[in-house]
Amino acid sequence: MEEYLKNVHARNYTGTDDDMPDSFEAYLVNLDVDEWIKLADEYVEYIQSDMVTRVMNVVAGVLQEKGSTIEESIAFINKVYKGLSKLEK
Repeated sequence: MEEYLKNVHARNYTGTDDDMPDSFEAYLVNLDVDEWIKLADEYVEYIQSDMVTRVMNVVAGVLQEKGSTIEESIAFINKVYKGLSKLEK
């Protein structure tokens, strides 16, 4: 989660590279509880999205190696995606 928080901080950071670590520490210290909760929720969404993307890429690669047609691949990927979507709920 630290890398995610660094990226969130960097989006709005306007200082120099040398000052960025100190600014990041100050950013963390100044977050209130509601901001921590919001960032944690966003991080979970990011991780879930990343997981789905990785799984879909693996599935697409396997289907390509098997010589599946585009139509077969799309149908199978849709089934996998629907299954992953159910896990998120």
